[in-house]
Amino acid sequence: MKKTLLFICAFAMTSALTSCGAETGSSAGANASFPKQPVTTTVAETVTEETVTETTAVSTDEAEVTTAAENAADTASEAGSWFGEGVYELLNNGTTEVYYVFNGDNSGRTCDPERKIGIGFNFEQYKDKVVFHMGSVDDNTEMAMSYDANGNMSGVINGKTYTIRKVEGAEPSAFEPAVSDDQQSKPMIEDAFEGTYSESHAHRGVITVTNAGGSTYNVHIRWAGSASEEAVWDFSGEFNGRQVLNYSNCTKTHNIYDENGLVSSEVEYTDGKGYLQIAEDGENVGFTWQDDVEGAGDDSYFIKE
Repeated sequence: MKKTLLFICAFAMTSALTSCGAETGSSAGANASFPKQPVTTTVAETVTEETVTETTAVSTDEAEVTTAAENAADTASEAGSWFGEGVYELLNNGTTEVYYVFNGDNSGRTCDPERKIGIGFNFEQYKDKVVFHMGSVDDNTEMAMSYDANGNMSGVINGKTYTIRKVEGAEPSAFEPAVSDDQQSKPMIEDAFEGTYSESHAHRGVITVTNAGGSTYNVHIRWAGSASEEAVWDFSGEFNGRQVLNYSNCTKTHNIYDENGLVSSEVEYTDGKGYLQIAEDGENVGFTWQDDVEGAGDDSYFIKE
């Protein structure tokens, strides 16, 4: 009986194992075509493209920054440093014609060796030139800069070539306008603007400048049209740091003299505008006059008597 049961159990287990093997083979055949996996490759490719795009954008930005820096460097290289703070002499054929006094704030003044009357200026320095605003922001006087064969600094201004040397140890205060000595050899500061100035061409115009107190000056201009008539301008004002006197209160009078010396006067206007400006022509220091109403002072230069 036991053998019979053992045989039956063995047969049953053999059948069960055979059945399991058939089902396993059928299942494997059904799964031979696998479902598609998630599009991992596509996502990776997209991410790679985005990364490349971002990298390209960053590279472009870096290139733009680099270019801007290079441009800034190029611009900076255009600047020059010809004059430092101090006093410089400008020599022509070995003779000192004028001194330039430079402050530490891009301003300064010229100083004539004899009269000690100068022109105030602002300036900018570049690689091959210096631009001076002599007496007015509207003035743009250029000095071409270089070094000569001996290594000396050289400048060309108004068609004239100068050798430029720094006056070592010079005190800028010693080059203030209008400095002279009286008979007792004591330093005396004279008024830099007061005096009489004659028109240098026809000698028919005369400017008289007098101090009215403090920094205010009265200006009287006479211009002879003939032996029997003249035009007269009267105004007042203050010279600014660039030695320019602007005015807007000018009265113009026309005078006519008869044969007996009597004068008849007619006031033409009382609100004339313009300015006087200290100027120099290389040898003389004087005034130029800008009359905004009639241009009466055009092309005229008034030298101090």
